[in-house]
Amino acid sequence: MYYEVIPLYHLGKKRPRSELQASQRLRVDVQVCVMPVSPIGGPSLCAHIFTAGQFTSDPLPRLYDVRIEGMATMGLVLAGIEEVDGQLYHQAWHCRPLEDQVVIPWTACPRSSLDQLL
Repeated sequence: MYYEVIPLYHLGKKRPRSELQASQRLRVDVQVCVMPVSPIGGPSLCAHIFTAGQFTSDPLPRLYDVRIEGMATMGLVLAGIEEVDGQLYHQAWHCRPLEDQVVIPWTACPRSSLDQLL
């Protein structure tokens, strides 16, 4: 699915709120799949950024042993372990749907005479 993603940690340390608000979100296609071999040993559930080109590098390192850490109406947090320069660090991605593609359910339906009763 396409999301606006922002990493919440840098090399395992939580980024300050001011830095998060100032940084640009990535508009990417996030995919989750099982990797048979991972840096943490054995198979692992992995989140990665899908890129159409074979030879393009991932904009963010893959998240291994990924889980949903939190979920709300307009977003979710995927947390896991990333590998940067051979070192493993805790990482979390805040993912929210693209603003131009969000449809509020009660505004998508045509209006009716019953709406006046509400």
